[in-house]
Amino acid sequence: MKKMLFVILTITSIQAQCDWNDDGFVDVLDVVSTVNCILSDCWQMDIYGCTDPEAINYNPDATIDDGSCEYETTVTDIDGNAYSTVTIGDQEWMAENLKVTHYRNGDPIPGDLTEDEWTHLVDSETGAYAVCPWTNDDVSLATCAGDCSEIYGNLYNGYAVDDERGICPEGWLVPRDGDWQELVDYLGDNDIAGGPLKATGTVENGDGLWLDPNYGATNETGFSAIPGGERTCYNGAYYTMGTAGRFWSSTEHNSNYNWSRELYCYSSGINRSYYGKGTGYSIRCVRLLD
Repeated sequence: MKKMLFVILTITSIQAQCDWNDDGFVDVLDVVSTVNCILSDCWQMDIYGCTDPEAINYNPDATIDDGSCEYETTVTDIDGNAYSTVTIGDQEWMAENLKVTHYRNGDPIPGDLTEDEWTHLVDSETGAYAVCPWTNDDVSLATCAGDCSEIYGNLYNGYAVDDERGICPEGWLVPRDGDWQELVDYLGDNDIAGGPLKATGTVENGDGLWLDPNYGATNETGFSAIPGGERTCYNGAYYTMGTAGRFWSSTEHNSNYNWSRELYCYSSGINRSYYGKGTGYSIRCVRLLD
């Protein structure tokens, strides 16, 4: 059926171009004019294809868009880590937690810090990242396979979020509080938005990273939120892996706190709160489409 439609459209297009005197018919004079046009290289046949320059299969010769455009569905950070992405409303989000170890200009982000070193970052307001030890608890033992960064991404403090050198790939940003709210509003409200964002499955069933009951999780958006937990600012310990996915925004509550969003295994909602910038949370970068 599609081939027949294409042929009909093509013939119609040819007939329209060959009807030089616009009388609705292709007669002998039209044929002569058509031949002369072809010989003089004035013929411009309609070409069906992708006409969007932003598409990865853009055809610069196409004159009619045939709906075949394909778009890049991954983004790569400065370390070469590739992340799958998903479009939700007018936003494009990373569908994985950030795990970059350098700012966008190539400067390293401090990491591998002891508990004492981590807690004292608030004194210097230094950006840093942390990786939950894969032997930290039963959840990390069961799911990290020796490398929690690979599975859950890194945990970044608020000073890394605020750093003007940028932590997200070029063209992407740490979502502002308003960007998170736009996502929530698109999905309904705070009470139900968590379910469509959470990855499905549970640790107990061996098919996911959330602890049971992973209430309301459908992941219908493809956002695939996972429970990377946190690294606290007051003792440098790691908590809530498996039970909570905590994500930074770049919007300050005040000079010492940034707004954040939290998802929990026992809720289908999403919580808005603010935490001290010395805390380590996950990051999902966002690219605005309009």
